[in-house]
Amino acid sequence: MSREGRLLKNTSILAFGTICTKGIMFFMTPLYTMWLSVGDYGTFDLVTTYSSLAVPFVTLAVGEALFRFMLDAESEESRRRIASTAFAVYCVGALVIVLLGIAATTIWNVGITLVFAVVVYGCAELLYNYAMTTLRGLKHLDQYALGNIIFVLGLAVMTVVTVYLLGLGLEGILVGYAIGDVISVAVMAGLSKLHRLVSLRMARLSELKGMLKYSMPMIPNAMSWWIINASDRTIISIVLGVEANAVYAIANKLSGLCTTLFSVFHLSWQQSASESLNDDDRDKYYSSVFATTTRVIASICIFVIGINQLFFDVLFSADYSDGRYIAPILALAVLLSVQAQFIGGIYVALKWSKKNGATTLIAAAVNAVFNLALIGHLGLYAAALATLVAYAVLLVVRFVDVRRTVRLKLSSEVVGSMVLTVGFAAASYIPFVWIGIVLLCLSVICFFVMNYSLIRKVISMVRKKISR
Repeated sequence: MSREGRLLKNTSILAFGTICTKGIMFFMTPLYTMWLSVGDYGTFDLVTTYSSLAVPFVTLAVGEALFRFMLDAESEESRRRIASTAFAVYCVGALVIVLLGIAATTIWNVGITLVFAVVVYGCAELLYNYAMTTLRGLKHLDQYALGNIIFVLGLAVMTVVTVYLLGLGLEGILVGYAIGDVISVAVMAGLSKLHRLVSLRMARLSELKGMLKYSMPMIPNAMSWWIINASDRTIISIVLGVEANAVYAIANKLSGLCTTLFSVFHLSWQQSASESLNDDDRDKYYSSVFATTTRVIASICIFVIGINQLFFDVLFSADYSDGRYIAPILALAVLLSVQAQFIGGIYVALKWSKKNGATTLIAAAVNAVFNLALIGHLGLYAAALATLVAYAVLLVVRFVDVRRTVRLKLSSEVVGSMVLTVGFAAASYIPFVWIGIVLLCLSVICFFVMNYSLIRKVISMVRKKISR
């Protein structure tokens, strides 16, 4: 199978799992906003954001090395050493979370019920992250996709029980998510025999040194992503209140779908970029995929902008209505973020972990400065604009840097897709009632026109699969 075929196949497998997963979570969100107060939902968003971004810190970003080293492992013994060594680090990370929870209750007098729920959620998140990263490294992408589906089905059922039926509120939704994590890992361990790879006796200090040499430079990268993604929420909560953070979180939901869909592709892209690193036509291949990626994500962002008004009018109460004006800016930010992360996939292939961190640190500094300087004057707009500018800087810096080694081409297809997305975002602020309907219709047309060839390839691939 060709590189493009493998990339499309892997992306399709991951896309199926992710679309099912995020589709269910997307439609659960309006229920959560009804079952939780605005303040509790804002706090829940902060907890989940902090927890996901804390994983690289408490594990020394060893998950990055786990994935990359697994791809290169040539023997079962080597895979067991890598998996076992990484698991030992994750266990230490779980211990750190427990100790932080104890400190929160004894030193900072945080309520023990909330701390317990956060600790359970954080440890479950670590376990889930380890299992899914290992499956990616083993190239078991079908099982990875299935694991995501099982997770979201588990959390959907459990949050209905804990939040709606038992009325446990914020603590209930955190525990429900944690149970979803554990159910998914248990099922996937049974199907893929992950537990056979893990034995603490197989953990090796020499293996750990090699993994940390690769992963440690990724910690500044993780810290920078934390600043870009979480500093907005933190500053909003401090300056404007957790209710404003809830509005910002909902405004991120639609653009977050774009990010999620790219994250599906990003997983298979990292693998494909690494496998194609030494090919003679590498630069041409990278440029072709970059153009296609930009076109597809731009079409999705355009659709998000088109459906934005309907999204807020139908699914959410007036308490969240201000978010509709923030969403188009965040959609543009996602497009730039995707392009920057695409180049980050090339960095992974080249094993430029230090540059990955350094470039993200620059963007994080820009984000923090803009946030602190403008949020008192522009409110939620400042957070969205800071994110947009930060990703623009990240894209430019990475593009200029990577072209010294890889002749990545900025084609007319890339530029045209970006200009069209900016045009849709600008049009969404035209103060006429009918503009929302017009943009929705045009966005649907643009989506199918821009992705016509890709849709035909997917349909053809599905037909061949069925005919077999």
